[in-house]
Amino acid sequence: MVHLCTTAVVDVKHNITTFAGNGNPTFSGDGVSATSSGMKPFNCQVLPSGDVIFADFDNHRVRKIDSQTGLMSTIAGTGSTNYNGDNQLATSANLNHPIGIFVSLSGSIYIAEYGNHRIRKIETNGLISTIAGTGVAGSSGDYGPAISAQINSPICVYEHSNGEVYLCDSFSHKIRKIFTNGTIVTIAGTGIGGALGDGGLATDAQLYQPSQVYVNASGDILIMDRLNHRLRHIDTQGIISTIAGTTQGYSGDNGLATNAQLSIPTGFFLAPIGDIFIADYSNGRIRRVDSQGIISTVAGSGSSGFSGDGSSSLDAMLYDPSSVFVTTSGEIYFTDFNNNRIRKLNPYCDNNGYIFDSNSMKCVPICYGQTLNNACGGPQQGLCIAPNQCQCTNSYTGPTCSTPICFGIDATDTTHVCSGRGTCVNPNQCQCSPHYYGSHCEVTTCFGIFSNNTQSVCSSRGTCIDYNTCQCNPNYFSSQCEVSKCFGFFSNSSNVCSSHGTCLDTNLCKCDTNYFGDQCEATTCNGVFSNTSLVCSYNNGTCSSFNNCTCHSGYTGNNCEIPLCFGIQSDAPSLVCSAHGSCVRKDTCQCVEDWRGANCSIPLCFKIPATDFQVCSSRGPCISNNTCLCDAMKYDGQECQFYKCYGISSNSSNVCSGNGECINVDKCKCKSGYGGDKCQYSSCYGILSNFTSEVCSGGRGRCNSLDNCTCYFGYHGDECQFTKCGGIDSNSNLTCNFGNGTCVDYNTCKCNSLYFGNNCQFPSCYGYLSNDSKVCRGKRGSCLLPDTCQCNPHYFGNQCEFTTCFGINSENNTVCNGNGICLDFNTCDCHNGWTGPECKETYCFGRLSNSTFEVCSGHGNCTAHNQCECNDKFYGKDCSIHSCFGISATNSSVCNENGLCVALDICSCLNDTIHYDCSLLFLRNERLVLGFSSVQAFIGETDNVTSQLTILDSRFLRYYAGRDIKIVWEIVMDGISLIYRIEKFIAFLSSASNMAISTSLPSAIAQTGNVTAFASLFDVKTQLAISERISSRQNLRVMNVPPQDPNESSLIIGIAVGVGAPLFAVGSAALIVTSVVAVVLKKKAVAAATAKKIDVARHVDVEIEQGF
Repeated sequence: MVHLCTTAVVDVKHNITTFAGNGNPTFSGDGVSATSSGMKPFNCQVLPSGDVIFADFDNHRVRKIDSQTGLMSTIAGTGSTNYNGDNQLATSANLNHPIGIFVSLSGSIYIAEYGNHRIRKIETNGLISTIAGTGVAGSSGDYGPAISAQINSPICVYEHSNGEVYLCDSFSHKIRKIFTNGTIVTIAGTGIGGALGDGGLATDAQLYQPSQVYVNASGDILIMDRLNHRLRHIDTQGIISTIAGTTQGYSGDNGLATNAQLSIPTGFFLAPIGDIFIADYSNGRIRRVDSQGIISTVAGSGSSGFSGDGSSSLDAMLYDPSSVFVTTSGEIYFTDFNNNRIRKLNPYCDNNGYIFDSNSMKCVPICYGQTLNNACGGPQQGLCIAPNQCQCTNSYTGPTCSTPICFGIDATDTTHVCSGRGTCVNPNQCQCSPHYYGSHCEVTTCFGIFSNNTQSVCSSRGTCIDYNTCQCNPNYFSSQCEVSKCFGFFSNSSNVCSSHGTCLDTNLCKCDTNYFGDQCEATTCNGVFSNTSLVCSYNNGTCSSFNNCTCHSGYTGNNCEIPLCFGIQSDAPSLVCSAHGSCVRKDTCQCVEDWRGANCSIPLCFKIPATDFQVCSSRGPCISNNTCLCDAMKYDGQECQFYKCYGISSNSSNVCSGNGECINVDKCKCKSGYGGDKCQYSSCYGILSNFTSEVCSGGRGRCNSLDNCTCYFGYHGDECQFTKCGGIDSNSNLTCNFGNGTCVDYNTCKCNSLYFGNNCQFPSCYGYLSNDSKVCRGKRGSCLLPDTCQCNPHYFGNQCEFTTCFGINSENNTVCNGNGICLDFNTCDCHNGWTGPECKETYCFGRLSNSTFEVCSGHGNCTAHNQCECNDKFYGKDCSIHSCFGISATNSSVCNENGLCVALDICSCLNDTIHYDCSLLFLRNERLVLGFSSVQAFIGETDNVTSQLTILDSRFLRYYAGRDIKIVWEIVMDGISLIYRIEKFIAFLSSASNMAISTSLPSAIAQTGNVTAFASLFDVKTQLAISERISSRQNLRVMNVPPQDPNESSLIIGIAVGVGAPLFAVGSAALIVTSVVAVVLKKKAVAAATAKKIDVARHVDVEIEQGF
């Protein structure tokens, strides 16, 4: 078999969308669409039905999204956190921050209840119960009933197919297991947070807040060790190792996962193909570890926030993804915890020719409409290794591997496959055509005998090469090779063995009677052997058969003894040889005297045969002995030896007008000085008199006799060769304006080059006559001689083509300031966009460049046509765009992306922002709550009362994270008098969703009345108010101290209470999951104050944060 390459898979890409959640963490009721619902999802699971179950952490519920309607419903929890018992409907039970869920194969739902330190279970009948934990945080109870054991803030729960339940006892840093009998044990972790132990027993190893566990069918265990930033594995021998992650950070993509960095990874999902998907919480990414151990990012840009829906998942912003789930169709769901959403990654392939395969979760190639095992005929025939590219096994071929190969030959090669006698129907399986046999269809029959029976087939004289087709050995023929050949003739031919015998085998003749020789070619005629020179009168014929001479042409007689001359027998003297000779042999006459010719038929004329071309001087026929018949119009004489010219014999003195000789029929050869066909014309100086237009210098006179011209008027000379122009002889050097031309005829000058006029009086300069208005560039000069201009002032050049414009030569590229053409002296023709006598001025968008208050919007200089050089702080092609604090008004980042730049350095702020550059976020009263911890107090005891300001805007808290903020309380008595002013300085953490800050009232309030608190927030750096001034929702009534029982203690204690339930320690910050107030008060003594006196109590407070 040919070794097939692996299919060329391509990494899948994902499009990200929001599946559920509107970004608001608060509960917005059931029966609404998932995308319109508020939520705080930490963990989700997709059921086979497509329904999605998730833990709604801050809303203290487990909820479901119906796959058919997309509507929300509550499965467990009321929204209240107080534990109210078990064995009731889950929808009536209170949950406290459910964080982990798992739906078993039987449909039971397990809940890791973080705030109540319990693992709870909802049966299929809807009743809820506790299966582990007492409600008290701790780590006790191993080897006893799980319901009596203490667990500490569990994050995960998982049921194995054998019914055993595994849980993340996160703050005990353990993984624990509940057997089917209810007994709980620790299977990993020592209870001390740390990272030691790889390579040893899991029970001896350290974990650090594990957040997810999974157990496969063989018993291998995967653990997300979140604060060790690792994914760890426990084999069936209990040995623990790390399979992904090193230290906290982000690195390692496209390398081994064991070398990569993760940051607080919280959840994972093991896909059926062995790939592991990780919710890399603090890196804001979903990552993938493939079956080869290579890690990559499938979603998230690494920046915290919300963006990217509808686009590539790698460009999207996530905010603390906490769990991930992969469906069988390859869709990836994950909880985007601090974006308050469940989001979905939809796989796609953007490479042409690839399609997503949910089994491998890769993009696989398409070959002719099929993929994977359906492509290229299936694995036994070929493998699709690239789009429309099949790699076939050695048993198949063709584009789709559908063509079998038989014994090394392609089934489509019908000429050769199966010996060309059958069809290759399967690898090495030929289906033979009729009359063919054998594995290769190589055997056939010839006339009933198999081709491989060499002793009998084809008369044993050949090979059976096809059905009833014999290929005969040399010298054997016919369909069955039954015919041999004798000396070139087939044995069944009538001509074989000279037709006088039988061909028994190759070149073997058996002769008839009276015949002999190898080919039976010999016999006798008249007693003479046929193969001798004497037969048939010395070979005048052929002895063709016994005693039968077949005479050659020209002979006759029984023995071919009588010759014939031109068809007449020699024994007929009155006829043979024209009766002028005798026939001595075939066609050979012996002629009598004065006759010639093969048949003695040709006479002689003056000893020349009549057939000779020279007879009668070649000018007439010899019609009988010494008698020529001449053409009387052309020749004369006994032998036609004289020519005639125009009827006169060449031997006459009058022939050719007496001025020449007759040298051929009607052809005279004239004496010197004469011409004409009859030599009838004389000549003058070499030209015959009949050429009247040429004789005597071109017809200037008449030729009277040999070299005697009579000249016409205006001409003279022996040959009439001279004339006059303007009264001057043509042979004078003064003629035609002093030699500017030649006098070629009477008063007719032929001018020299570049001279014109009747008398050649006008020279030409560069194509124009000296009297032309265009000469020398429009009379910028005078044409004195050919191509010689004498220029006027201000002009120069051969044609006076150059001038100057304002002191610069017209050919200089700087003339007219480089913005025009110098057309004439001090005359510029400006290019488009330029103007002025010297082309110095231009236009920028319709304004002249020297219009300083209008051009370039008054904010720049016009340096070239429609090219403005803008002043500082102005932009745009015409400098019309202003800027705000160095950023163009059209730039999306102007005014810190929070406003519009409406004029130079003037921002119009939007989105609740303020300040000159919109850099401060302003908080409205509806996002603030201000109140007192009590509605009444006694004089001297008011320091036991706190005023609490709650900020309900996570955006505001993130915006000012890490920035110093001042809160100012104003304590007003009876709505009139300001009696105290308190300032506190705080800093926010970015992950808070809401926040509460408290301050205690001074103890020095010395009068009774109704106290109202007002609060405002200020940015310390700018000293600007960044919130509205809010008043307390209720008043504090200050009363006189009632009479005291002498038996009671007079000690008054001022306290500050902080209530919280930390979820994870991240860095040095504690993350809080309930609405808390953490107050650190430094009480300062103040002097007694009057009702109108204002004292300022300053407090320095620690950082306070609520939520993730």
